Amino acid sequence: MNDSKMDELVRLVVMNAPCLILILDEDGKVVYANPAVSSTLGYSLDRVLGAPFEEFLRPRSKSDFQEAVRKVESTGGLQLVYLSALKRDGSVCDLDGNVFGLRDEHENMWVCCCFYDVTKAKRAMTMIRDRERKTSELLKTVTHDLTSIHQEMTSAFEVLLGEGELREDLSNMVEDALGEVRRGSRLVSAVAKLVRMDREGFEARPMD
Repeated sequence: MNDSKMDELVRLVVMNAPCLILILDEDGKVVYANPAVSSTLGYSLDRVLGAPFEEFLRPRSKSDFQEAVRKVESTGGLQLVYLSALKRDGSVCDLDGNVFGLRDEHENMWVCCCFYDVTKAKRAMTMIRDRERKTSELLKTVTHDLTSIHQEMTSAFEVLLGEGELREDLSNMVEDALGEVRRGSRLVSAVAKLVRMDREGFEARPMD
């Protein structure tokens, strides 16, 4: 494949890529944006080109992006970033990707960005975490209530057996019932331990 065909292939890949690809000049203004930028954020390419990329970011993400660019300019390495952008309709778009720098033959620095829209994935993860939290809280409540009931039943059966006034057949039935309650208590304790371990692991998991 000759150079012209390779250049055309690269152009087609960039133009049709699902990720947002941008190139910024030394002032942070967009000098190139592929169609995914427009389709994802809702702005026309004419609106994006020539504008500072930070205009499309939420306040906190502006500082995060500025820090990533500073590191790129000082080290020349790849910086992973997570940003929140504002779409044309006012909604928020969560972007996950990387920023890196390229220098041309004149030693001009161009900041290159490649982002994926992770808005739906983040929303789904939030729903999963909420569902896990509610399930964990419900199991915690149920195991606590069952433990209390088993403790009361155990105490009552032990009192009956301790009085020694039951007929032998009734005493045997109470002992059997007490054994079942104790087995149930051990099961509830095991479930409670699993719930506690699951909750501790859930709370330790990062959101992003």
